Amino acid sequence: MRSRAILSVNRSGFTLIEVLVAVLLIGLGCFAAFSAQFSAIRAKSVSDHVMVASFLANSELERLRTLTHNELFHLKDYDEDKLTALGLVCPDKSCPGVEYLRAVKFYRKTPTAMSCQVEIHVRWRDIAGERSIARTAILTGSTFS
Repeated sequence: MRSRAILSVNRSGFTLIEVLVAVLLIGLGCFAAFSAQFSAIRAKSVSDHVMVASFLANSELERLRTLTHNELFHLKDYDEDKLTALGLVCPDKSCPGVEYLRAVKFYRKTPTAMSCQVEIHVRWRDIAGERSIARTAILTGSTFS
């Protein structure tokens, strides 16, 4: 009779399996949140570098657009123009110490041609590896006056 009384006692609380499942679910949720946060930080970093590289390529292209036909014709291709991001280019300091390499190549540049194709490549290395962007433009019109 006594053994029946012990078995009929109502126990409240969680079993060890329920606690382990709850901890596992909470852990998976935290891992997913941290993983999403890390991916967002990495995407922002890559985006910052692309923005800086685009700025450097476009600023060089704008400088070349101000040259006359004679000045442009006498320019040689140049590579590995080493640049670093300035405070104005990278205001939140997310790209310190990154070195950008700019290369400029001219195509169909003849003394009589009224146009010149220019290609500007900017390369850099970040946490995702080596990356690059390219800008191509044809310089014509008032540049060759």
